[in-house]
Amino acid sequence: MNKPEKKSPAAKQCDAKGLLNEQENSCVTQHLPAQVAVTYEIHFDQKLRLPYAFYWNGVKQPENKVLKPKQSTAILTIQALVKEGDKIGLYLGSDASPEFRQELLYPLTVGKKDIKAIIRTKAKPQDDIAELKPIDTEKNSKEERYEGWLTGDIWMRFSHRYSTKEATAHLLNSGEKDAGIAKAMVDLYGGSVNIKIGYGVQFDNKNKCQIVFQTGSDANCQENIKKGYDFAREGLSRVHPRTWIAFLQAARDCAISSMEITSGWRPMFGSATHRIGLGLDIKSVKKVDGSTAVFDKKNNQLWQTDEERMAHAEWMESERKLAEAKISLVNARNNVKKANGEVGIQGAKQREAQAKDIYDEANRETNQTKQRFEKKHKNSTTGDFEQALTKNALIKQIFDPLLMDADTHDQQEADANLNQSANEKTHQNHLHITASDTYLLP
Repeated sequence: MNKPEKKSPAAKQCDAKGLLNEQENSCVTQHLPAQVAVTYEIHFDQKLRLPYAFYWNGVKQPENKVLKPKQSTAILTIQALVKEGDKIGLYLGSDASPEFRQELLYPLTVGKKDIKAIIRTKAKPQDDIAELKPIDTEKNSKEERYEGWLTGDIWMRFSHRYSTKEATAHLLNSGEKDAGIAKAMVDLYGGSVNIKIGYGVQFDNKNKCQIVFQTGSDANCQENIKKGYDFAREGLSRVHPRTWIAFLQAARDCAISSMEITSGWRPMFGSATHRIGLGLDIKSVKKVDGSTAVFDKKNNQLWQTDEERMAHAEWMESERKLAEAKISLVNARNNVKKANGEVGIQGAKQREAQAKDIYDEANRETNQTKQRFEKKHKNSTTGDFEQALTKNALIKQIFDPLLMDADTHDQQEADANLNQSANEKTHQNHLHITASDTYLLP
């Protein structure tokens, strides 16, 4: 865990002191004498990609970024080599950001033996704290074992609570000067919003938007946090300010008179983006002229007109045919590689050519039906609100029943929501945005 020695310019530098197996060319590659191997195993209730950082003798590392598993995992494994007497621990979720790191979790003082700490998720209100307890092991065991729990109370403890000062700073950094939005940020993060009454925003352009919180929008918090939870003080304030700024800007620019929120920060359900405060969901928006968009595939108010709905159905059918044609083309090309003999190879190439023609035609049809839908969708209440969010630099992702855009900052168009993947199915009945954050989701 000692700081790496300076090496020649050609040598690869370590960017995280003492961490094992999270990156190639780590500082430590083998278990050397006088070093103790420490393994934290965090067992989640589902696969997550949770940010984390490491505490070691007062050093919080890595310095200017967070670490994440390469992909979502049900068991997060964190390993390090340390020395006897070292004090270690973890920072998780939003608190892993170099901007915070205020809540040290599962701390240990290292002894002579290797350590394995197993932390398991426990649902429902529990009064556990983020500490580890030793587990009895055999006398001659080369390893000490510890156990701990991950509960809603602990999630709340390490999920950063944004202050009105922090929220206002994000607003100023965005360049937004609307006095109505500025007041909303102070109220939303100042603990004065009533979940039953909702909240009204008066924008500088005289438009007013009423924010309604759907019944049960914080049910997961209520069901899994035993001590100290309050919606206004502890729930709203754990949502990243950029999500609220983006939604309020879209509401103002699209002349929205009411907006229904379904979920924000929650500790024990869904993706990591919600659990670390980057996600915010809405069910519907209503414009000042009365037109309404309900972000639910089963609700007719997802569409402005029947023509728009029918055009979308035709686009989805063409996407389905394109997917089938792509599979057929891949199979045909594989068969060419496997073919034997002059006749066999010639026949396989003919079938490949036929499959390529079918694929090209399906691709043309998909592009045409997509363009027809976009023409009908443009300037609809749903379409306007989607576009206002997609163009907003404060957010990184937008998912809803119609589109899936995992990176709104790139130059790629959003994908269609085909209702096939787990993420697509999850977003059949609401619109979700994920805030962009320098460290948590750049």
